[in-house]
Amino acid sequence: MGCGEGKAESIGEGGFARGDKSDFTDWAVLKISTDEDGRTRVSKWEEEFAYPSEPIFVPRPDGEEEDDGVVLVQMFDGRREESFLLCLDAKSMIEVARAYTGQRSSPQFHGQFVWQSR
Repeated sequence: MGCGEGKAESIGEGGFARGDKSDFTDWAVLKISTDEDGRTRVSKWEEEFAYPSEPIFVPRPDGEEEDDGVVLVQMFDGRREESFLLCLDAKSMIEVARAYTGQRSSPQFHGQFVWQSR
């Protein structure tokens, strides 16, 4: 998610992993926001054995706030050994939906959202 020009919040998403060299067991999708007073807030979505790729913000067409939209993340489910597309509400970081692909996809896949001309 890009930083909003002239808006109170600057927001970004990212994946995070922690663990030792052989056991990266704690992964999360993070939302980091800074308000106009300089306070930083961190929200996250996480699930055991779920490994995120790069989060992509998709704005709501008529959204008025910087985080008005969804975050799409290609995930790998380590229990099912299958990839899925995760859709999070960008404001709350609560899961909206997921769609399993029936296959394994590279967890390092990068992407972007591009508006289609109408």
